[in-house]
Amino acid sequence: MLKPKLFLPLLYGLICSLLLLLSGCGSIKQQTDSSIDTSAALSPSTKIKQLLEQAGDIQGSMSYKLQLQAADLLIQTHQQNLAKQLLLKIPQIELEQQNLGMYSSLFSHLLLAEGEADHALNLLNSEQLVLINDLLPLELQIQLSDLRAQALSLRGSHLAAAQERIYIEPLLDNAEQIQRNREAIWQSFMYLDKNKLADYLLTAIAQDYRGWLELAIIAKNNQTDLDQQVAQIDDWLMRWPTHPAALELPGGMALLKEIAASSPGQIALLLPLSGQVGAAGQAVHDGFLAEFFKAEQTAEKHLSIRIYDTEKTDDFIALYRKAVDEGAELIIGPLTKHRVRLLFDEVTLPAPTLALNHIIDYGAAPDNLYQFSLAATEESRQVARLAALEQHKNALLLITDNNWAHKAATAFTEQWEQLDGKVLDQGLLAKLKDYSSVVKHQFHLDHSNQRKRNLSRLINLPIEFEARRRQDIDMIFLLAQPRQARSIKPLLDFHYGSDIPVYSTSQLYSGTPKLKRDKDLEGIKFTDMPWILSQENKTRQSIQNSPQFTPVYLRLYALGIDLYRLYPRLRQLEQLPQSRLYGETGTLSMRHRVMARQLMWAQITRGKVKVLPMISANSVLQEKKHYDFSKSEITEEADFKW
Repeated sequence: MLKPKLFLPLLYGLICSLLLLLSGCGSIKQQTDSSIDTSAALSPSTKIKQLLEQAGDIQGSMSYKLQLQAADLLIQTHQQNLAKQLLLKIPQIELEQQNLGMYSSLFSHLLLAEGEADHALNLLNSEQLVLINDLLPLELQIQLSDLRAQALSLRGSHLAAAQERIYIEPLLDNAEQIQRNREAIWQSFMYLDKNKLADYLLTAIAQDYRGWLELAIIAKNNQTDLDQQVAQIDDWLMRWPTHPAALELPGGMALLKEIAASSPGQIALLLPLSGQVGAAGQAVHDGFLAEFFKAEQTAEKHLSIRIYDTEKTDDFIALYRKAVDEGAELIIGPLTKHRVRLLFDEVTLPAPTLALNHIIDYGAAPDNLYQFSLAATEESRQVARLAALEQHKNALLLITDNNWAHKAATAFTEQWEQLDGKVLDQGLLAKLKDYSSVVKHQFHLDHSNQRKRNLSRLINLPIEFEARRRQDIDMIFLLAQPRQARSIKPLLDFHYGSDIPVYSTSQLYSGTPKLKRDKDLEGIKFTDMPWILSQENKTRQSIQNSPQFTPVYLRLYALGIDLYRLYPRLRQLEQLPQSRLYGETGTLSMRHRVMARQLMWAQITRGKVKVLPMISANSVLQEKKHYDFSKSEITEEADFKW
């Protein structure tokens, strides 16, 4: 390791040359003491140069302090790469108290921005830091705890993240900081399964922690019965009047009483129940009624439902108006895009309407129209976010030749490029017999084989040769259905691609375990809904045992169930963007009256589906979106401050 006297002039020279265009790098007058002029008149580049110049003239604790201040400024001015180089040269073992705390804060921040949660946790939980934590300034203790919670969330350890934030709650005195911390606590609990929450409550001792757990269970357990949820919230408030969450109920829960009082009493289902798409509409219908009949057993208020077959008439708008005239306070449907477009042609809609498709190419939606679909495009964007979080940069897309796959590929590419990823190429899997040649071409194995032929011709001798695939691919996004994917993944392995991570959407998995067949999907990570991935679901078992069950529409039954849970909460989700519905199709939220789904993650392991921890990565991805860690120029001040 270079000593500071040798290293700092080198790094100073590097930074000086990188900043030359902005501020020049003439000689800087030496300070007479170890302090630094940080007046507002100086540019960040000048401050950084002064700090490093002074740090090179002294040794020990003050030198390290100045270097850490320089690293802080480098981060604030988007120079993460240079900040990391500087921090790597500082000997952690020699740092004392506040310098060690600041070093750990800065370095773990950089690691989290790179998705290195485990590395950040090792640093933040080091014995050296833990021993002096209580001796650090309060603000620095809070920073370190906040970073520790971020790291835990990033690796899917949501209970531990919540506990960390509950621990620092009494230390906070800034109202905005307190509110942000409580929102993060709630988000962590909402990532947890309701059964796990109940298990944790059995062993919880700390009072604030117990209160959070009880409230989270109320939020998760009452997706069907809004009135029951309101009653349980009122009971919780009576028992926990001084709890931090009682001051401002999280997740839109404060609005639930008003929403429950004004929820619709009559709903119209406008679905295709005959014709070409009749089976799909019937699956949605059956899922909705299954949840309705289950809820009716304990409901205090009873819902009236009228059902209309959209395939029985050529005039959908007349049917829509008939439903309204017959008393519908809310419309669910239609299912097909061409009928949703007819609603777009209406200037106003007389009743709130939840359409079961999403139109993006037909102008602005009228007021009162909400849209909810299971399209693969949102799943593709979620795949892009996870792959970026796992530090992939160069993607190869392999897609089957159909409409949904092309749209999903476009959505992935848009999100991927926003996160600074690059799509290297896109291979089209049109015919089964051509799959091998497509993979060989995308892996550039044909180039490798051509080089062999050229060399053999040149020396006029047979040569021993092993083909070599291209090395710039670090992930594959596969858009294919189960039968196709089972043929493609073995070909990727055969053609020297077994070490490349493969991602996919829910189209990959049929929803029914097929151990022998799914071994050919080994290692693929994919998104899917809780309805598919949850191990025990009594409603699903009941539907699957029904004589009318159609396996190909398994996910549409889940859509029907969520429509029943969703209808009374549209206003809640619209007015409170932070509120969520924890449904069978995913965790549902709303933006601009369009439903968004956060799905679960799974991986095929030895032919079985293994559910992966949900991770919270919004802050990390936000930084990846705005900051390019490979750039060296100083830009404007960053949004975050230390």
